[in-house]
Amino acid sequence: MVNASQCFSVLADETTDVSVKEQLTLCVRFVNGTGENAKLCLNSCGIDYSKMYGQGYDGASNMSGKFKRVQTIIRNKYPMALYVHCAAHTLNLAVSSSCEQQDIRNCLGVVEKMHCFFNTPKRHSILLEAVANSDLNPSSKSLKRLCVTRWVERYTAVNDFVELFPCVVEALEKISTTFNDKSSTDASMLLKSMDSEFLTSIQVVNNDGVLLGGTFLWFTFV
Repeated sequence: MVNASQCFSVLADETTDVSVKEQLTLCVRFVNGTGENAKLCLNSCGIDYSKMYGQGYDGASNMSGKFKRVQTIIRNKYPMALYVHCAAHTLNLAVSSSCEQQDIRNCLGVVEKMHCFFNTPKRHSILLEAVANSDLNPSSKSLKRLCVTRWVERYTAVNDFVELFPCVVEALEKISTTFNDKSSTDASMLLKSMDSEFLTSIQVVNNDGVLLGGTFLWFTFV
């Protein structure tokens, strides 16, 4: 199917799975064809590389470097396979860098602490109770951990937090007044951390994320 097309390009990236093992994903994009079987292991498929007109990876030196790196090795043999730094990855790096601004960084730190705090059965049950007693219909009833590598996934965690915000406040207030252990102190501290700067920052991240989230999806699938 790939050889039948007039040209194609290759995308590749690595990630660490739950067993802390590096996994390499190869993606082939066709000019013609459905692309249903796009994820192929190129070395075992007998593909005609003379029709490769593009290759895209992240900016890691072992992939994008000019000397004895993946894109160079391929292009030395197939000069038409131009290398392009993955646009979605570039945007992800830019947005992640902007999140290092102090107010935004502190805000995201609080969101991460909220996830850790409610990541126990007893505390989580208080949050679920608050959700059940509310008129809200959130897309998720649990807080997510902030993704370290993908900003679009980090935005999802922020959006879930914003949707659950009234319930989070109610749950923290209940824990701070009814629990007698360290949970009460931690809940009080988390309540105090949600000051005006936090509320402003969380809205900035959430509102900008609506636009950037769509942009990430566009870069990913177009």
